[in-house]
Parts: sequence; structure tokens; C-alpha cells
Amino acid sequence: MTDHYHDHDAIVLVQRPHDDWTVAPSQRPLFVCAEMFLDLRDIEQRRWRMWQLRNSLVDAGLFATTLSDFLHPDDIAWLEHQGARVAHEWYLERESDRTMYRGISLGRCIEYEVKARAIRLLKLWLTVRRLIQRHPGCTLFADFAPDSTEWKLLELLGQPVQRFGALSATSQTSPPQAQPSWRSRLISSGRRWGLSAMRLLSRLFAWRRDPALPLVVVRVGMQSAKMLERWVAGPRPAVRFSLWMNYLMRPRTVLSLVLAGASIPETSVLGHAATAPELDAALDWPSRRTSVAGTDAHLGDAKALAPLIDEMLCRITRTGFRVARTDIDDAYATLGEPATALLVIPNDCQPVMRAWTLVAKRLARRTLVLQHGHLDYTEDEDHLTADHSAFWSTMVAQDYLSAGLQPHQIIVTGSPNADEYCVEDYRPWPSKQKLSGKTRVLVITTGNPAVQAYISETWVCDYIAGVLEALAPRLSEIEMVVKLHPGEDAGLYKANLGSLLPPGTAVDDRGNLARLIAEADVVISPPSTVVIEARAGGTPVILVRIPSVDNRATTLQHAEGVATVRDYRELGGAIDRIVAGRREDDAQAWPLSRFLGPLDGHASKRLLEAVHDLASAPQGFSNHRPA
Repeated sequence: MTDHYHDHDAIVLVQRPHDDWTVAPSQRPLFVCAEMFLDLRDIEQRRWRMWQLRNSLVDAGLFATTLSDFLHPDDIAWLEHQGARVAHEWYLERESDRTMYRGISLGRCIEYEVKARAIRLLKLWLTVRRLIQRHPGCTLFADFAPDSTEWKLLELLGQPVQRFGALSATSQTSPPQAQPSWRSRLISSGRRWGLSAMRLLSRLFAWRRDPALPLVVVRVGMQSAKMLERWVAGPRPAVRFSLWMNYLMRPRTVLSLVLAGASIPETSVLGHAATAPELDAALDWPSRRTSVAGTDAHLGDAKALAPLIDEMLCRITRTGFRVARTDIDDAYATLGEPATALLVIPNDCQPVMRAWTLVAKRLARRTLVLQHGHLDYTEDEDHLTADHSAFWSTMVAQDYLSAGLQPHQIIVTGSPNADEYCVEDYRPWPSKQKLSGKTRVLVITTGNPAVQAYISETWVCDYIAGVLEALAPRLSEIEMVVKLHPGEDAGLYKANLGSLLPPGTAVDDRGNLARLIAEADVVISPPSTVVIEARAGGTPVILVRIPSVDNRATTLQHAEGVATVRDYRELGGAIDRIVAGRREDDAQAWPLSRFLGPLDGHASKRLLEAVHDLASAPQGFSNHRPA
């Protein structure tokens, strides 16, 4: 919570740059960057824009901060709990689901999105409240558009507010959405055409499929791709695979699968005209409901937000329900094939995953959800929706047992991603020596969508800027590679970091992570699966913790060979200790097997065997590998 912004007689909530920052008659304004990403679109670009706005205010000699700076430690649990309540209850009326389409709850399909947006809206309300409480009597200014959710929220608070800056005709509406770059458009087009070509090729190789074998539908992801590569390499269990994709990913793997006989079904089938009234009724529900069922009493003073919550739900359903409808139709078309025995998907919190899981359950097809990254939490309810879940380790499985899974639903396989690190020359220490004589540092970024209540809206940008500033005095001793999280834009990093990014530094958005880890002497990373993957590859890791008002910690800090820093100024000393061969005190450290499971190179094989067992077993089969 802020304790260093004081003696102000005006508070100015801003979302965009202004030519004139004068606040008459005040001479001591506090500027608060008030972007809260309520619509969750173009997060990466808007995050950089907010970061630059705050920096420009500070460079101009003004006092500037963000709304998250005013949270109290106990606010985080309240925000997460209330966001979950809204997401779970808004589509119900006396336990009756009012959003059904073809027997599937559209409300459940978009539950995560509703939760994320509800948390953002509640966080905006709460942080503005905290800000006003901390600076009573200050005049409040804002540059929000008059028809925006933010301005309506200020009106609900009953706090007199004056408009700051001149609003042009274009600024009175939502900011224009960024246009994708030519490179992004080219890649997107290539993926579409590539998928069409693969689908055609799969028809040509249909003769390689045995129709008598059970069919497994797989959403291709990091873990399932490793499993499928194992299937291609053989020996092949008696199943056949259908690859569910809406764009081409991992083309080399997909090509080998198609040549081995895997099929790629059509997607985006036409909607069913007979069920259109169902969709219309579901779309109309948010406007007919009177309040969030059972929630208002728990919101306390925030129950005044009910009109804005309802408005938010109407916006989400107008787009989210139509997308979910297509996902449901696709799932029925694909999973409706009589030979389909199993659906395998990652736990990725996306509405499409939930829609397919719910359709599979309605069609009595078994579902298996795969852990696709390190889990510090049990908020991902895909695991709690499916019939079975495959986890990397017993430690993670135990967390979900506590969250409600039954032992027979759990399979522990190890991490297929870690298989490639399990080679004979695996050495957990010391770091590798490079011919250049310089220490090679691999800096991992994070593509966090910023929906969590405990993360500051500028933290992702603050992290990479803090790392680069800390390493700047050592550029004569190190060579640096910045590896972006999948989906991040290297152009945005280069454009916004400017002189902070040393000349010649590689900003890699598509390189092979395992190769980059193998070539590095040390990895610097935020809380990410990369931390334990790098340790599996024998590369030392410096973990930079996320600053959190509730002191939230990550279990990754306990992994052997991981040095944790809380301040960027500690990075130089941590690198020196690694180069000198002085390892952290690992007496109380957790072995990597607690995170990744067995590190024997056979996780993909175990996952493939589990898929075969589930697909081949009769109805009523109980998994024989309980945790």
C-alpha cells in the first residue's frame, strides 16, 4: 500500500497522454494510471502504453503511480472470492441454468472469462475507493470517456469528479484496436493454408487407419505433441488419433502424424437452425436477470456495482455465447463419431476447452485433461470438469485431491516436456563454459494476461525493464538473449524498451526453448514452467519473484538449484555466485521430481499408455494408476 504519496490536493486518474498536465488551481496533483484492462483485449499493447504513460509522468517531474498501489493485503482474497462467485452464479436462477444450448451450459463455457472480467471490475472499484480513502478531501479529476465503464463507476461511488483534458470525438469511445502487423497477418494466413493442406493430406492417407481401433481426439499442445511424437516413433498402441486444431501448430509434428495415419477433422461447422431459439433465449438472459444470484449480499458496499456487472455480462454474452455456440457445434460434429472413445485436452482455461469437455461428457466420451505448465494454484477448473487428469507429479496431484478430485481420476505421468532434458550427460551443476569467455544469460519474459488480482498492471513491463537496468553495468561480461513468452510481440519489446535494450541483444519470440536453455550459463525468469525445465536441463536459474501486496509466494522458489531474488539489484551478485560455482544452500531444497515427476525420459510413454488404457477400456473402467 502507498505510504510515500502525500500532501496532494488533487487526484488525477488518467488513461492516455496529454499535452498539458496542469491541474488548476492545484500545484500538487497525484497522477494515477488507471487502466484496468476491463475488456481483456490487446493486453500486451495496452500494458506497454500504460507503462510508458507512467514513465512519462515521472520523467516530467510529476508524482505518478498505479491504482494497484492502493490495495490492502486482505483485498486480494476478497477479489478472487467475489469474482468466482459472480462467474459461478450469474447464469443460474434458483439452481436452474438459464443459458443452455444443445444441452450445454453456455454460462459454464465462458466462466473463466466472466471471472477474470469481474475481478478487474471489482478491482477498479476497490482501488479507487482505497485511493479516495487515503486522500480525503482531494479534488478528483479523470480523463475517462463519458460513456465508459470507468466513468460510470465514478458516478456510482458518488464522488464529485471533474473532467481532465480535452476529449476529442475519437477519445470519447474505446481506444482504437491495434492492427496486426504484416508479419502477424502473413503467419496467420500461412497457418490457415497450412492446416487446409494438412487436412487434404490426411484424407489421402486415410487408408493407413484401422476403423476398428478406438478413436482419440487430441487438442494438440505442448504435452500432447510430445506424446504424439512418441506414438509416431513406435511401437504404436492400438488407437488412432484425430487432431483437433483451428490453425496449424507444430507443422513438422503434424506432418509426421498425418503420414502415420492421423486425421484432421473439419471445424467451424454451420450452426443448427433448429436450436436458434435456444441461443436467443440464452443471449437474452443477462438483460432479464435482476441481480447476480446470491451474490449481492456478499458484495457489501460493492453491490452498487450490480448495474455495471449486468452491463459487463451483456457485452460478454453477445460475443462469447456465439463463439461458444460454434465450439459446441464443432465438438458435437467431431465427437459424435461412434468410434470416438476419448478426448485429450490441455488445462488452459479457454472457453473452447470447457465447451468440448462438456460436450464430451454429454456424449459419454471420456475426457482426459493434461497439466500443461507449472501450477501454483487450483483455480483451473478444467481439471475438475473432466473425467480424468494427467499430472506431472504426486505433489500437484495432491493439490487437486484436496480441491475435490477423486483418486481414480488422477494419473501421474511426469512431464513430457522434460523428456528431452533427460539425457545421459545431464548435469545439474556447474554452469557451462562458453568459448567467448562471456557468461551467456537467458532472460525469460512472461505473457501473463494480467487478470489476477494480485499482479500490478505494469508488472510484466517493470520486470523486463528492471532486469535490463540491473544487467546494464555488466554488458562487457555477459551476452544476453531475451526469450519471449509464446504470443508476445518482439516488435513491442524493441519499440518500448528503447535504450534499455542493449544493441545487438537478441529478442527471440520463436526460437527453440530447449536449445536456448542448453546454450545458457544462467537463466533469469519470473515464476514460470521454464524455471524447472531449465533445472531439468542442468542450467542454473535465478528466479525473480512477483511483487504482491499479499506476499504471495511461488513453490518454484524451493526447487533445487534455484536462486530467488526479491530486488533486481541482487541479480549481479547472484550471477557472480553461479559463475564462481558457489551454489545456493540446497539442504532444504525440493528435488525436481516433486515438480516434474520421474525424470527418466519416459513421461511421454506413460502418457501414451494412459491414453491407450482409457480409450480401450469398457465403460465403468476405473483408472489403475491412482496417485
